[in-house]
Amino acid sequence: MFLRILLLLSVVGGSGRVAAAGIVLPKMPRGVAYVYGQPLNQVSISNTLLLLSKGKYSTHADTRLFSPGTSVCIYIPYQVLLSDSARNFLITGYQDRIQLFRREHNAWRKIRSAGKYVVADGGHEPQRAFVRLFDQFPDDSTTAFIAVCHKQNNYCFSELRADLVSAPQLVAWLSAFKASAETYPKISLPFFGISVTTIVLLLMKYALSRDPAYAFHAGGHTLFLLFFILLYYQYPVNIDDWPLKNPLIGIYLDKFFLFLSMSCLLLSIQFFYRSGKFAAFSKKVIGKLAVSSGVVAVLSPIAIHFTPRYYLVNNTCMVAATIIIGLLALHLVRIRSEITGAFRIIVLGLVCLICFVFAGFVLVLATYNQQQTGYEVQQAFPMLLGVGVSNLFIIAAFTKREHQIYQERVDLKAKAYEAEMSVVQKSLNPHFIFNCLNLIDSFLYVNNCKSARKVLFDFSDLLRLVIEKSPQGMIQLILASSDNLLTIKIDDNGVGIGSTSGPGHTQAAGRSHFGLSLTRKRLEIMSDVYQVNARIDITDKGHICKGTVVELVLPVITI
Repeated sequence: MFLRILLLLSVVGGSGRVAAAGIVLPKMPRGVAYVYGQPLNQVSISNTLLLLSKGKYSTHADTRLFSPGTSVCIYIPYQVLLSDSARNFLITGYQDRIQLFRREHNAWRKIRSAGKYVVADGGHEPQRAFVRLFDQFPDDSTTAFIAVCHKQNNYCFSELRADLVSAPQLVAWLSAFKASAETYPKISLPFFGISVTTIVLLLMKYALSRDPAYAFHAGGHTLFLLFFILLYYQYPVNIDDWPLKNPLIGIYLDKFFLFLSMSCLLLSIQFFYRSGKFAAFSKKVIGKLAVSSGVVAVLSPIAIHFTPRYYLVNNTCMVAATIIIGLLALHLVRIRSEITGAFRIIVLGLVCLICFVFAGFVLVLATYNQQQTGYEVQQAFPMLLGVGVSNLFIIAAFTKREHQIYQERVDLKAKAYEAEMSVVQKSLNPHFIFNCLNLIDSFLYVNNCKSARKVLFDFSDLLRLVIEKSPQGMIQLILASSDNLLTIKIDDNGVGIGSTSGPGHTQAAGRSHFGLSLTRKRLEIMSDVYQVNARIDITDKGHICKGTVVELVLPVITI
């Protein structure tokens, strides 16, 4: 216990050696030292000093040793400051949070905070990638500094470093770093332009057609565009341009917008597959996946609010996205025979977007410890490329869908017209024809030739209309006049009069035979009165050439 007290006294006092009972304690480092693997929260300065005194530190900055969910303590002794008193800034690189502690008169105290996620103070420019050590060079030889860098996220846009620089050197470094990121807005501008154009086009289509598919897809791509904007402002050089005071808003909302976008895009897919043997099942599955995406979108900012370990939320969301996309892929494989037309195009576009976004995320997560200045441009490029390519698929899919909707309307009208004509054709049964012929015969019997001719012409027009509009049946109407006789011949290619008298047609056949007997009786009377051969003959063509031939011979009476 006494030895431990002596060790702490040696650390606080700043002396390299303390002799007690003949024991020599190890020196504190005389150069910049790094203590890796410290807790993310509640870093103990006394424990850090103890590790330094025991020699458990590194003299090199190594980003690979700076893992997410940990902190690294950078120790800067007074001897390093003496080499150049003008170097009053410490460049650490863009870290999530930085806490600077200073020892004065054998007492350690926290003097300022910095980092990517520090809230901007209205009166001072936030220090994102550096911290100011002092305004005036300290006179106390026991002065030392410890900068504690916390890594809360697994997005790393800058390597870890500990460079002491003067004010002009800091300005030059910041200018070089910002210049390296100028490529991002240049390379993203065309893709953002394509996305905005696509969104405007979809909204215009929705305003004209009120089709929910356009609204859901426009909403999905708008949210996805907002996700990219938040991702853009998470790049360290853009944080100070963030319109809100707290940069953590971007961390809260990026996954919220991403999963809400996924939910809208999933809902829009339902409108591309509304008919088919799997339509009801597909609607149920995709609906559940869309609801799951919405639930993840709501839970992600809540989880970030309760834990500073943002990388855990990121990894959990990645797993959730993988599960949702995997289930969607299995569902699409199951209904692959139904993926045709516009549905196929929109599925290909969605698959393309998912593949590129996953490639970007994998690149970010797999290379978090290999960051170089400006490397974020390479990470964002796959995602931007996926957005641009998927927008082309969207335009093609909606164009194809409009053509399909137009074709469906044309087919529906054709079917309705065919159904209407089918009703007309079914009404032209033998009983109806015989009634028309009886009507003509009655007009001729009373010498009303004008009415008889009108009914005959109307009847012939009706038959001609049925012939013209019938997709399958054919009725020929032949009129001939000779020797004061009018011959009306009707030839069709239907089932034949023999079939109509078979099973299932007993009642209809009975009515037809009764009408036929009346017609023949009247024709016999007409033959006796006018001394002509008025008759009606009905011939069945047989099984080889189906159909019926009806021949009606009537006298022509001159008034």
